[in-house]
Amino acid sequence: MMGKFKVGDKVRRVDNPYSSMAVDTVVTVSEVFNRGTYIKVAEAGHNLMYVTDCFVLEQRPRPHAELIKQWAEDDSLVIEGRQRFGDWKEVDPLWWPDWEYRIKPEVDVEALKADHERVLSHIEDLSERQKRAAEALRVACQQRDGLEKQIREAS
Repeated sequence: MMGKFKVGDKVRRVDNPYSSMAVDTVVTVSEVFNRGTYIKVAEAGHNLMYVTDCFVLEQRPRPHAELIKQWAEDDSLVIEGRQRFGDWKEVDPLWWPDWEYRIKPEVDVEALKADHERVLSHIEDLSERQKRAAEALRVACQQRDGLEKQIREAS
């Protein structure tokens, strides 16, 4: 007969008859004994064995479980997906575990317009600064040329 836990499983304490381990404590199975009747746990740091009937396997949600629920409840949601480090794109999700998924963010058009105006204003300011710097450089070059001419004439 196989035990209900294996080494490496995360288990949650659900019953606490005469034990110092609190209910709802999650631990890692380090050893299994007597055909799965008893376990030792890595976090205990001692040689106590626990009866397996006092534990349940810690349920790990499947990848994307919460998003899948949201999507199932609201068919108007648009889902975007991407592979690691890729660009977000609208997808008909297949819910691959190694993909990232999200609800497509709503675009705030007014905020985008305001950002666009700020960028344009900044570009205009930089353009004016560049023109003033170019003029200052032209004047400096003329002065340099005049000084070089005076030096040549004086020699």
